[in-house]
Formats: sequence, structure tokens, C-alpha cells
Amino acid sequence: MTGFIDQTEIFTDFEFSDYFSDFEYIYNELFKIFEFEANKYSLINFYLIYKNAFNNNAYAGFNKNTYIIKFTSGLVVNVVNRTLKNDELIEYNKRHEKFSKYLDIPVERLIYQFCFLFTFYHEFAHLLQFTKSDKFYELDEESVLNTYEKEKHYQEIDADTFSSIQLARHISQYCRQHFSDSMLEISVEYFTQIICSNLYYYISNFEHSESEIYYYERKHPHPFIRIVNILNTINSYLKIDINLVDKNVKPKNQLLPIFSEIEALKLNQVYSNYNFINYKFELPANIEKIVEYLNNIKSYKSQNFNSALEIYNKNII
Repeated sequence: MTGFIDQTEIFTDFEFSDYFSDFEYIYNELFKIFEFEANKYSLINFYLIYKNAFNNNAYAGFNKNTYIIKFTSGLVVNVVNRTLKNDELIEYNKRHEKFSKYLDIPVERLIYQFCFLFTFYHEFAHLLQFTKSDKFYELDEESVLNTYEKEKHYQEIDADTFSSIQLARHISQYCRQHFSDSMLEISVEYFTQIICSNLYYYISNFEHSESEIYYYERKHPHPFIRIVNILNTINSYLKIDINLVDKNVKPKNQLLPIFSEIEALKLNQVYSNYNFINYKFELPANIEKIVEYLNNIKSYKSQNFNSALEIYNKNII
């Protein structure tokens, strides 16, 4: 098909898996989005595939005008187990009943969807970055390399920022579809708290999240720095989303409520496997360095890759 896909690595027989309905649902829903976004940005020959691997990973690849996003089968299983099959999360979400009665799906299913949406849009951002060249590229979300490259950090932060904006747009759209104008502001704020706090625990599973905060090291930025950027981007975008501004809806900054919700999830032992345990101490102690690092990385101008964020800004619909 493309010359850079090993046919034996493609996971095609998921109909025999206990997770068949999830593999099918995620593929169908994400491919619809992939098709829409690819057409929007004039990407042709695009494929979404599952890779037969147990690790928690995703990939973006480009070769000869062909664009591919790969999710490992392990990623799907991990997200399902941490959301839809997480009895502690299901029990915890009962406190959201007044909010969830307006929704058409359970809260844990929303969390499940947004975990996949974040990863999809992050990988799609890499595809946009690749459009500057006709060379072969493939990026994955794990790396055994510890070598720092500013360009790699730039690609990851740029992709995270692009993905975060798409999540914010989904939050805005979902709330506008399910809540009256009189309830819109509070619903956006509450929705943001739920999604962002659970996204925090999703990203806390990323590679190197257990290590001390580092800045100009390794191939990927430290996941804690990434989540700070992600949460801030979602919050900032919702304040200027034109669809909310037109309705005179002005969501307040939700960073403090998000961290309160993160703490509540921790105290209720909703997630048994996570890192960032000392975030209450790490964030105040490192916030100046984190902001300085993010400003430095975001100002980088790559000679080899486009900025997905800049492409988005030129193609806003």
C-alpha cells in the first residue's frame, strides 16, 4: 500500500477480541473525522489502521503523498479498561448525575471519547507538519532515545496545542447542542472540568511521566509540561471561541477547579495506575521554568516541518 507499512503488523482480526465493539466504534468514528479533516487540508491517500502491539502508543507517518495514523491495539484496550470498564470511575461519576441527565451518553463514555480524540488530533497535527516536505517521516509517542532535539520538542508541543484547540471546539459544540443558552456558560465550565481532569490521568500514563520534570532533555517533552500546556490551551480557547462569544458566553478560567477535580479523583482512588503524584508541589515550584520553556519551544521556527497550529489558523472553518 505505501512501502512503509509492514502488512504483518496490521491488526485486522479484532472481531475475535473481547473489545470488538470498541475497535469497530473507534475506527468508524475517527475515520469520519479523519476524512473531514483530510479533505479540509487537501490531504489525499489517508489511512487509519490498528497496529498489532500491546503497548500504549500511536504513530503518524507520511510517504509518497500517503498519510497514515496508527493506533496500537494496546492503546484501545488501555483506554477502555480505564474508562468504560473502570468500576471506580463509573461509581464516581454518579456525582455528575445532574449534569449527565442532559447528555445522551454516560460521562465515562465522554471521557473515553475525548481520550481517543486527543490522540487522534495529536497524530493528525503531525501529518500537517509533514506537508512541508515529500520525504518519508514517521513519529511515534514512545521513544527509547534520550537525546534532546529542539525540533522534536517543537513538533510535540505544536501537536498538543493543535489537539487541545480541537478538544475545546468539541466541548463548545457539545454543550451548545445539549444545553440551553441560559445554561451554556456553566455547562461549558463543568464539562471542561470533567474532561480535563480525566485527561490529566490519561496523559499521566505517557512515557517518562514517572520521572522528575526535565526541560531540554530526551526526545519528547516531559508529560507534566505537556498537560500544563494542554489544560491552559483548552481554557484559553474557550474564552475566545466565536460560537460562545456570539452568545455572550464567557467561561471563567477553570484551572483551579480542574485541579480540585484531579484531587477528588485521586482521593477516591478512581485510577489505580498514574503518575504526577506530587503535582500540588511540582506545579508551583516549576511554573516559571515551565512557562519559559513553553515560550522558547513555541517560538522555534523549523526548517523541516510546518506548524500544525499555523496551518489551522489559516484554515479556520
